Amino acid sequence: MVIGAVRGRVSIGDGPSQYLDEPIKSEDIDMPRDKLAAIVGDGKAKVTCSFELSDKDYGNGFSAHVAVTLTCNQEEEDVDRAADLASALACKFSSEMIETAEAVYKATLGDRDNSDRRRR
Repeated sequence: MVIGAVRGRVSIGDGPSQYLDEPIKSEDIDMPRDKLAAIVGDGKAKVTCSFELSDKDYGNGFSAHVAVTLTCNQEEEDVDRAADLASALACKFSSEMIETAEAVYKATLGDRDNSDRRRR
């Protein structure tokens, strides 16, 4: 069952951004099914949590932005639980994306350094 979505963007240097837009399914969540089903309930409410991480120096560098949206029951307690879960998922996804962006950025810098040396 789809209970939400994760959307994100990774920007590395002045290159084109890469985008993420994936559904979040109940089986993607490490939580007992009955507990998750209680939070989702009628699904008439939505919560969104987003994170943006960047490592830039005068605009040069990399960044990752992630937004996680989950559907939930309208009860205040369930909205709070869904918000906590969305926050944890957004943190996880943004950490993974920024690590990837950093690795690609560093590899790109290495390629540029090598090409500069070849030109000399």
